[in-house]
Amino acid sequence: MRRFWERAEAVPREGGWGVVLDGRPLRLPSGTTLSVPTRALAEAIAEEWRSAGGAKGAEVRLAALGVTRVIATAIDRVAPDPEATVAALAKYGAADLLCYRAEFPPELAARQAERWQPLLDWAALALDAPLAVTAGVVPVAQPPAALAALRGALARRSPV
Repeated sequence: MRRFWERAEAVPREGGWGVVLDGRPLRLPSGTTLSVPTRALAEAIAEEWRSAGGAKGAEVRLAALGVTRVIATAIDRVAPDPEATVAALAKYGAADLLCYRAEFPPELAARQAERWQPLLDWAALALDAPLAVTAGVVPVAQPPAALAALRGALARRSPV
C-alpha cells in the first residue's frame, strides 16, 4: 500500500479513542472506524502510522503496522464472537509446552525450570490454575479446575 497521509493523530471518540489520518478516521479492513479503549493504545497506533513508509507516496509494508493489525483482528474477528476465541485459546492449557520438560541434557532441563516455572507459579497464584508438569512427551492430564480457571480468566478479558 502507498502512504496517502501526512499526519496521524490519536483523538478522543465516543466511548474511547481513535486515530485520524489527515483528519479522516482510520478504518479497519471490515470498514469499521477504529475505536480503542485507551489513549495510550490510540497513541501507539498513531505512532505506527506516523512512522510507516516515511514520506507521503512511499510504499508501506503491513508488517510495519503490527499493533494496528492485532487490534484490527481483535475488533473485526474476536469481538463479534469472543467465546469462539476463548474456547480455542483455552485448549492450550491442556497441553501447554511449559508443562513438558526435557530430562536431558541437564543444562536444558535447568534452563526450562528457571525460565518456565515462574510462569506456572504465576498462573497458580494469580489465576488459581496450578498445572501439572512432566518430563518427556507423554501426555499429562491437567486438573479440570485449573483448566476451568484458565478459561474463566480468558473469558473475563476484553477482546480489545
